[in-house]
Amino acid sequence: DALLYVQDRVTFYDTVVTDMGAQSKDASGLLARAASASASAAAESAVSDEVLEYVGTEVARLNYETATVLGQTLRRVDIRQRHIETRQDDMVTSIREMHQTLLNLQSDSQSLSNKLRRLNHDQDKVATTSAWGGFARGGVPALFSNCSPDAQEGGAPGLRESRGKMPT
Repeated sequence: DALLYVQDRVTFYDTVVTDMGAQSKDASGLLARAASASASAAAESAVSDEVLEYVGTEVARLNYETATVLGQTLRRVDIRQRHIETRQDDMVTSIREMHQTLLNLQSDSQSLSNKLRRLNHDQDKVATTSAWGGFARGGVPALFSNCSPDAQEGGAPGLRESRGKMPT
């Protein structure tokens, strides 16, 4: 009813010509706009309550679903992270053991290398100080190569023994 009244008044003032015609037209335009805004607000408020309730329900449902999915995802990520950290700790332990083993092997090889150098030096030192030269290293000269270990000492071949006295 109010809307029809406003329309009737607007039509009346639109058709009336007065000295203040411009002012009345502005006033009637304002009244018309106010009336249409009031009518549309009343219609929207009824629809808005239903829409707002529906939207609120859907937002709450989506919020719950999102929180559930996020919680499950975070649990899976946490389990994976713990598994990765466990494997990483195992790898670090294994690498430390390998490093220690390598250090031990390096130390042993250095010790063995030093021992071999010392033995080689000692053999060279004995070889150079010996009057027999090659005998010190275990070498046998070609002179004795055909002798057996059971050979007995004998006289030198080609020398005669003289029983007489030599003239002086």
